Amino acid sequence: MIRSSGLVTQIRSSAICLFLLGSLLWFSRAILPLHAGELRIERLFGPEIKTGPYKHPARIEELRNGDLYVVYYGGEGEYATETGVFGSRLKQGSHKWTLPKRIASDPFRSVGNGIIWQAPDGLVWLFYVVRYGETWSTSRVQAKVSRNN
Repeated sequence: MIRSSGLVTQIRSSAICLFLLGSLLWFSRAILPLHAGELRIERLFGPEIKTGPYKHPARIEELRNGDLYVVYYGGEGEYATETGVFGSRLKQGSHKWTLPKRIASDPFRSVGNGIIWQAPDGLVWLFYVVRYGETWSTSRVQAKVSRNN
């Protein structure tokens, strides 16, 4: 079994952070209008948010009501069992994200990246993986549904 070195983990974390920043810039038009040539970068969460030292994003979704909802993986580490999928909302017209809440976890296994999606019928779906073996290749996809967006 091959484990990632610290450098590879740092590079992967940096790439994921860049993905989040790009996603935020894409959706920032819904929050604050940008003018041609203007670039705005915002930090969502860091070590001050107690969802574990290891955080990386997977998805931001604009809900029908205009709110933005972000989900991310957080916990003690990539293979730790004390991990979860966390969610936070930016209400339309607001400039402050809500404190993240754990929206998916498993007391016996690691959970991985979550994907949030609002279906045309209004249901909000959360898909995430749960690792059943020693590596992520043994994961199974699980889902949760909410009518309360």
